[in-house]
Amino acid sequence: MEIIGFFIKSITCKREEQIGLPLNINNKTSIKEVEETEVKAINKKCLKINFEFSCEYSSQRKKQGEIKIEGHILFLHKNSSKLLENWKKKKNLPENVNLFVINHVLRRCLVKAIGLADELGLPSPIPFPVARPVKRGETNYIG
Repeated sequence: MEIIGFFIKSITCKREEQIGLPLNINNKTSIKEVEETEVKAINKKCLKINFEFSCEYSSQRKKQGEIKIEGHILFLHKNSSKLLENWKKKKNLPENVNLFVINHVLRRCLVKAIGLADELGLPSPIPFPVARPVKRGETNYIG
């Protein structure tokens, strides 16, 4: 399994003027479509996997903000034709492939979403480690 390309098609983000507290953050990544494509640069067929990443900020069931990233990845696999056939029939990928793809998309999109959230004045979509005073006998500053 190998991801040979990551491409963003659109980024949409917004926030409400006043943000209610407490604020809940829900990250979601989904695969929307899988199709075969040829990459001429390497002269190989691969899978084009369309994805959607969203980070929703809500307070008391009311949406306070959202970051949405849509795009696709190019994915090489030795059994691409079986994966594509399975997608066409069941609209899913085998668990190991699905996790591999979702984790890659999450990593790439969360990096972008952190910067966008900062620009919008929203909390980071993932918690950052926090430095704290060292207690006697400890050597680690980050908790």
